[in-house]
Amino acid sequence: MNMTKPLLLVTACLSLMPLQSLAQTLTDTITIEGRLTSLSNSFQGEAQLDPEARFVATIEVDRLAPVEYSGSDLNQFRDAVLSAGVELYDGQGMPIDTPIAKRCDDSTLVTQPSSNAYLYFTDGEADSSAYLISGGDMNGRQLECYPQLAALAAPLFAMDAFFPVPIADDYESQFDMMILNGDPERGISMDIGGVAESITVVSVDTDGDGVPDFADMCASESSETVIFQGWYDSGVSNYADSSGCTIMDHYAVCEVDEEPVRGIRSVRSGPSSCEKAVSYEMVDEGMIDYSEARALREALYESHRNQPI
Repeated sequence: MNMTKPLLLVTACLSLMPLQSLAQTLTDTITIEGRLTSLSNSFQGEAQLDPEARFVATIEVDRLAPVEYSGSDLNQFRDAVLSAGVELYDGQGMPIDTPIAKRCDDSTLVTQPSSNAYLYFTDGEADSSAYLISGGDMNGRQLECYPQLAALAAPLFAMDAFFPVPIADDYESQFDMMILNGDPERGISMDIGGVAESITVVSVDTDGDGVPDFADMCASESSETVIFQGWYDSGVSNYADSSGCTIMDHYAVCEVDEEPVRGIRSVRSGPSSCEKAVSYEMVDEGMIDYSEARALREALYESHRNQPI
């Protein structure tokens, strides 16, 4: 493929991005499930737990949060935590009551929350993280949620991790969470400990092409099949490559690449040379096979021959 084509593709795809993909946040929802091993609070002391007690923690983070500090042992991100909370269950699956709320989000924080996310490194490898969010509750008291994750047997983060989103999989890691309601001297604090057994991560995918927004170079509106001229359905699946650029995005490059004549877009009766080349390029890249390429070429020509009046 021509070496200038990827740059043109990125330019075209950026122009196709819907407004919501250019929003101020790119949210990842981290869900952590596992065994609840300890529970205590400053009001009631240590709780007696069923050996089968469980926890489910949910943390929402923003990948577009600004970097506050980056060093060899710590990356810190400001305003990176959108919410954090945990649900606790006994051995029969019934919720465990606690003297304070177990969640910090828009429903519990009345005043504008502040937050930080932390990724910690040991010998150059990311092995633990923390997520702090706090603000004032409806009673005017300080409410603070502070979940933490630490690696046990398996790596908790990818080798090239920069932002604190853990690997989504089934493996054991250490989970701890502190919740404070009120000031540190007179408020109620609660400490939760457990062993995470499953971590899932759901990232925003605005155009539904299977590539999350943070890695998607072509966040255009996607269709299931390749449509030409806005009306002619080729019947070929609108596959996306690893960067989130679909076959239709590749055809869109041709529209950007066409030169206007004296300020007026030229009128042509057939496909451009750029459009004709797309199916061949897709075969070379392994996105489609020869039968799909033939179907695309036929649909491309038909869409030009039979344009609706």
